[in-house]
Amino acid sequence: MLITPIVALAVSSLFEDDHWSVFSTLGLSLGLSLVITGNLLAQLKPETLVLVYNKLKTAIKK
Repeated sequence: MLITPIVALAVSSLFEDDHWSVFSTLGLSLGLSLVITGNLLAQLKPETLVLVYNKLKTAIKK
């Protein structure tokens, strides 16, 4: 899993006395969700991705 940037951000915020704002928290949440989504997509079998893609394609055409 690609959690190294998240761990590095947490450690640096502790040692550098970083203060979190609403915008930085929202940015972290977006980044975290993108990392988790990417990890899940990377672990799926190609056949599963093709199946989901075809279902989405037919649903959009309707």
